[in-house]
Amino acid sequence: MIGHNINSSYANRGKRLETLIDYQNHLYLIKKLAIVHKIPVEHKTYHGQSWFNQPSIVDYVGLTSGKAIAFDAKMTGAKNLPLANIPDHQVEFLTDWQTQGGQSFLVVEFTAVNEIYRLPLYVLQEAIEEATKGGRKSIPLKIFRAQAKRIEAKSVFPLDYLNLA
Repeated sequence: MIGHNINSSYANRGKRLETLIDYQNHLYLIKKLAIVHKIPVEHKTYHGQSWFNQPSIVDYVGLTSGKAIAFDAKMTGAKNLPLANIPDHQVEFLTDWQTQGGQSFLVVEFTAVNEIYRLPLYVLQEAIEEATKGGRKSIPLKIFRAQAKRIEAKSVFPLDYLNLA
């Protein structure tokens, strides 16, 4: 959201997950398995207050095995992912990306149970469709456990979200 104020706790939310993804991306690059970059978000600071200058499309874009990928990293302390945490413009971007042949997904960390998942775009789209018909306004952890891929450390990869190890 343009002009959205960020306080320090909000700005640091998800920092651990981003750090893990950034390190994993570095390992993918070193091993020549993928090239994935974090998209910088422009923000401005004035008298100690920061705000986003423009909305981010998604957190990461890249290429692996000739396939374009785009994803956003989300973190929740609850046992569900509120759909309100996923802006419409990100869903639109991920949908357009996938329509053009790329892979789109979310990487979601549930800090309450110390689990991280790769959520396919179609599961997110189904949850949004259900919510627009009056259903749940979040995706429960049980859906992640049933329909998403749990990301765990493998070999030298601490967060193998592309399942390349």
